This record gives sequence, structure tokens and C-alpha cells, in this order.
Amino acid sequence: MEIRTREILIWFTALVFAGFIAVGISSSSMAGIFLESKSKGFLAVLVMLSSVVFVVVTSVKNHYQIAKFVYLGLSLRLIVLIAIAFFNILPYSFDVAWDEYSEILLPNWQRGDFGYSFPMSGNVKYYTYLATSVYYIFGSNPVFMMLLNVLWGTLSIILIYRIGSELFNEKSGKLAAFILAFWPSHILFSAMNMRDSLATILILALLLNLIKWIKYSKGSSLFLVVVLLIGNIMIRQQNAALLGGTVLPLIVLFAIKRAHPLLKPIWVIAGFGGLLGLFGVAWKLGYLSALDISYVIREMNYRTDGGSAYLTSMQYSSWLDIIIYAPVRLIFFLFTPFLWQAYNLQQALSAVESLILMFFSAVVIKNIRLLRGVSKNKLAMTAFILICFIGLLANSIIDSNTGTAVRHKLQFLCMVFVLYSYIKTKKKESTTERI
Repeated sequence: MEIRTREILIWFTALVFAGFIAVGISSSSMAGIFLESKSKGFLAVLVMLSSVVFVVVTSVKNHYQIAKFVYLGLSLRLIVLIAIAFFNILPYSFDVAWDEYSEILLPNWQRGDFGYSFPMSGNVKYYTYLATSVYYIFGSNPVFMMLLNVLWGTLSIILIYRIGSELFNEKSGKLAAFILAFWPSHILFSAMNMRDSLATILILALLLNLIKWIKYSKGSSLFLVVVLLIGNIMIRQQNAALLGGTVLPLIVLFAIKRAHPLLKPIWVIAGFGGLLGLFGVAWKLGYLSALDISYVIREMNYRTDGGSAYLTSMQYSSWLDIIIYAPVRLIFFLFTPFLWQAYNLQQALSAVESLILMFFSAVVIKNIRLLRGVSKNKLAMTAFILICFIGLLANSIIDSNTGTAVRHKLQFLCMVFVLYSYIKTKKKESTTERI
């Protein structure tokens, strides 16, 4: 079957899905800018879902190798969205904070008052503005943001494929795309009205463009890295310290490495001077508060609340405590919930996912020599691993709750998926050659 025929079938299936979803959603209470009747609610859902499918079909055109993974990934995320929206399969279907804030903003926007604001943290503010914009156009219903998150989650499959292909080869990219397409927690959070789907695609896009800049030295890739870095900071404020402290120094180091020998001293002075200036401004604006020990202690104590907390007896009093506890906290952060932490069906299913992640990680660690032997794109691979590992480690220091850990590690699990995929395909090729 040709790709064009397949695209037509996908469109047809999407429209059937749209009709099914719209029948249920159109009966909900909506108050969007042009949603004055239920028939217009039906139209809004149809337009939104068709737009999502159109973007996915258009994006996958140049990546036909993984088309079936992308389409299956999209279908799974839409099915989960339906299950969440109509059958309440979760304790909550969206993070209520965004909708509560949007409910305050939306009436003011509809009256033409776009300057209305209220106290909230930066990362909450920008996602709330995004959600309010969507509700302003389509209607005040979390399903519209859930559909947008389905789009970002599906496009992430393409991005991880491109990362694997750029770093290693197409086979590695395909396997990584397959893993992400069917990774349960990514499917789940791609179908909810929470920041995680957007946060994940922003990280993947940042990593992809950084890899491309390291490989090809294109100014357009570097520009996108900077733009995506800002986007990541807007969605999660702690990324200012986390990503700014890794990505920007890497950019400076690679720029110095490539500079003409006579110009290197100038690059060194300008680069490190610029870094100091940027970090000074960020510190003054409060974006580097995550580097303060009091912030770490406060956030960790806050995140030990709830029935799914872990390592509650571990308390920090200094940076030395953080260093000592870091290995244990990283293990818990990566692999929680463990089987002994599962008290219901949802936690048990999540524990099975953790077992699979343990297996992937064990394969990577056992075959670390294969990564050391990589000669092609070694600098790009090193930067990729460094950023993701520091991201996992930094989050593990603070997170002490299973639910939060599952969400926050999603951003950086691409490292495990891509490295495992490369090792798996490399070993398979070696076995085939011996035969």
C-alpha cells in the first residue's frame, strides 16, 4: 500500500474518530469565542482533531520509515484521551491549576482585557496563557488542550527517531521511535492536560538541533537551540539552571574548538565573559534559585507529600548531603515505582514499566564499551548523554514522589531509549556478520 493511500485511510479514520468524540464533547458546557451552540461545539472538535491529524500526516511524509509507529502512536494517544475524558480512568483527568487560572483569565480576555494578570510562578503563567488561548478560540474544555498534547506526544516519536538517526543510524532511530510510541507513561501524559507532553517535545527538539549544530555548524540550528532553550525555561523555570548550565557552556566550548587558532583567545574571552554576564542576569531575575540549597530543601520537603512519597527519611542539611545521597536518589527516581510500592492496579502497571526501564538501563551499562568505541559523532553523543544524565540527576535530587518522578524523568528518558536502541541494533548486526 502506497503512503498516499495510507494517508487517505488515516484521514478517514480520523474523521470517524472526530465524529465519535464530538458527539460526547458537544454535550459539555462550552463558552468559547465562537461556540454559541452545540453544533459549533461539534465543529470545534472536528476542526481541532482534523488539524492534529493533518499536522501528523504532513510531518510523517518525510519519515515514511516510521509511519506505522507514528500512526499507531497517535491512535493509542487518542484512545487514551477518550478513556480519560469519558470513562474517568484516572483519579484526575488534568492538572486543575491550569484550568482554575484559565477560568480567571478567559472572561477577561473575552471582554477584551488582555492585560489582566494575577500572581503565579513563571512556568505556570506561560502554560496558562497557552491553555487560555486555546480555550479562547475553541471553547473552555480541557479536551482541547488534551488534543494539543496528543499532537506534541505524537511528534515526539518523529523527533526521537531523528535523534537516533543523527547520532548513530536509521535502525537505531526506528527502534527508539518504536519504544517511545508504545511507552505507557508517555502515552498517558500525552493524553492529559499537563505540561509534560510539551516539556518532552521541547527537550527533544532542543537536543536534536544541538546535535545538528555540533555535526554541521549551521547557524539556523544554533538559533533554534537558543529559541528552544528559552521555550524550555518558560515551561519549567528550573530549566534555566539545569539546561542553561549545560547547553550554553557546551555551545561556547564547541565554538572555541572550531575557531581559527588566531581567534581562539578572543572567543575564550567573549564566550566566558558572555556566560558570566548571562548567569549574572539570570541570577538577578531569580531564574537560578534552583542552585540555592534552601530551594532544594524546600522543594524536596514539598514533594514528599502524598501517599506515593519515597525516601522521606532522607533530609538535606548541606550540599555534602546532596552529593552523598545522589546515587540512591537517582536509582529511586529512575525506577520508581518498585513492585513493593504498588498498592493498586495503576501503580502495578507503572511498576512493570519500571522493570522494562531497568532492563534497558542494564543493557546500556553492560555494553558501555560499545559506546566508548563510537568514533562517528562522538562529540554530539557525549553532549547528548551529558545533558540528559545531568537532567535526570538534578531532578532526582529534589523529587521524592512517585507521580512527580514518573512525569519529570520523561523529558530525559530519550537517552536510555536511544542508547539501548543503538546497542541492540549493533549487537544484532555483529551476530548477523558472524553467521
